[in-house]
Amino acid sequence: MKTYDRLLRALPVVAVAALVLTGCGGAAVGDTSGGDAGASTASADPVEALGGQAAADQLAELYDAAKKAGESSVTIYGPSDQALADAGLYKRFTDRYPGISVNIVTTFGAEMDQKVTNEAASGNAVGDVVHTGTTVIKWAKAGLLQKFEPVGAKDLPAELASPDGYYFGNQFGAIGFMVNTSKISLDKAPSNWEDLADKKFSGTYAMTNPSGAGSLSDIFATLAFAGLMDESDFAAIKANDPLVVGSTDLAVQAVVTGERPVAIGIGMTAFLKAKEAGAPVDFVFPMKGKTPVVVTNVGVLTHAPNPNAAKLLAAWLFTPEAAAALPAGGLYGTRADSPAPEGFPKLVESDLVLPPPAEAISDNTKKTLAMLAKLFAE
Repeated sequence: MKTYDRLLRALPVVAVAALVLTGCGGAAVGDTSGGDAGASTASADPVEALGGQAAADQLAELYDAAKKAGESSVTIYGPSDQALADAGLYKRFTDRYPGISVNIVTTFGAEMDQKVTNEAASGNAVGDVVHTGTTVIKWAKAGLLQKFEPVGAKDLPAELASPDGYYFGNQFGAIGFMVNTSKISLDKAPSNWEDLADKKFSGTYAMTNPSGAGSLSDIFATLAFAGLMDESDFAAIKANDPLVVGSTDLAVQAVVTGERPVAIGIGMTAFLKAKEAGAPVDFVFPMKGKTPVVVTNVGVLTHAPNPNAAKLLAAWLFTPEAAAALPAGGLYGTRADSPAPEGFPKLVESDLVLPPPAEAISDNTKKTLAMLAKLFAE
């Protein structure tokens, strides 16, 4: 078993001043205007805000190349980029690089896979950048991603990077437990994933079916690979009478309405939305002890119609300026100097457990999903 807090601590840290300067279904095309969190950062010192001189030079060269090539937009495919735009992320980019807009296409799962592969096969490419989970491994092997290493990603630990330079992890998803504090106090709720197998939490939590693709199955697969939980633990979770629902939205609804006091496998983004809407909820993250996370990867598509703008956006996503916008969306950057969402600790202070390396993730996922399908068969 490996944990990775030590690796994050080993990453070079850009001056804290950089963060002060920058502020702390069907496919759908989204808006990138953002809200207050998207306030302009173009006046910030680019050398600090962009992560140092080498990163600033790389980004300047790509921006010049994009303008010379007449590339005025970049299209990004991903499941959650509209939420990032709402948090102000992409407005920071367009403020920094005037003349290049960001088009968001919200897509995920099998639909996203089909979109990427069909565009490559037809020669009618629309997408430039993909921003998603482990499907990038498949696309890299199929030649659908091009090699490109952002300067800001060069010091990432191997567990967060393609061994051949095709994709890199830029953000951590905080997946934890949403707690209805009108039904149970936070100190009485589960404090880590192992707690879910404890009989005292029987009948207390809602969850999606972990035998399908999603954040919960990703977390379970990571815990299994790390040796932190095994089939007996997952069987105990099943025996604890969880309310198994068809989607994360329904799990959130169950805890917000008080049908169950706890919902597990919930992203911090969903928690923040519920909290903002006035729900009496709190959030368990990081965990007491080991804290597994999910990783979102960035890759540039081989047939990107705007290759320079695509590389510019991909490289910029690894800057302190980009990382400073993530907490508003309930996310953490993978950089060691990344800030945390308000009220939560930095991940360098936690004992992180990352997903398996690229060469092991496919087999581990298949093995874990098969086990969970047997346990959670309807």
